[in-house]
Amino acid sequence: MAKGQILVFTDSDQRPAEGWLASGLEALAREESAGMVGARYHAPEGSSWVAKTWDLQRRYSDVPGDIGWLQGGNLFVKREAFERVGGFRTDLVASEDVDLSFRVRNAGFRVICDPKIINYHDGDPQTLIDFFRKERWRGSSGWKAWATQGYPLSELPSLLWPFWVVLGLVGVALGASLGTWMLGMVQGITISLLLLIGLVSPSIYRAVSICRRLDASPIDGIRMLILLVVYGLARFPLGKPR
Repeated sequence: MAKGQILVFTDSDQRPAEGWLASGLEALAREESAGMVGARYHAPEGSSWVAKTWDLQRRYSDVPGDIGWLQGGNLFVKREAFERVGGFRTDLVASEDVDLSFRVRNAGFRVICDPKIINYHDGDPQTLIDFFRKERWRGSSGWKAWATQGYPLSELPSLLWPFWVVLGLVGVALGASLGTWMLGMVQGITISLLLLIGLVSPSIYRAVSICRRLDASPIDGIRMLILLVVYGLARFPLGKPR
């Protein structure tokens, strides 16, 4: 029902910062070729270590300039771009903002991140269990959205990460069992540790990169490592999320 030439989106569990509307409109006005502008959400004050640590992941991606996709609850879109691609898809359970971003860019518009557009997400999971459940839900339409976006290779690592984690954990368990049975306890433990290092090495690299750029502590890096593994388990496509 909106009549304006710019459509602005936020969610019921978010609190825009002071000056949020002006920041978004200014960012969109600066970039004539932009179809969408926005930024990653912020964790609210008083958040748990889970929300604060995952917020580092968002801050790592929250850099000025062209970006792969923007979150739907902190989004400014030109009506021309929105209507040209048909708006949000209603057949997706989640990832509709990722899907919209790719379709807008494929239509010839730029998708731009401006970290000055600040919006706090009160719906951030505060416990590991809630984080797991939230990511199960968020990943429920990932492959479907990827197919309709034209199979962009840039999104493939995120989609394959759950398989790496789950199959890696299975490999660690099998390696430990078979190694112990065939070679002995010490050799079995050694094999399982080597497999475990291989499993978590991408997470270690990611966690170190985030902490170095954002000047976070080693404790934050360990927490990030934990969340990346839980993220992989949650996103594994096994059954429907509740």
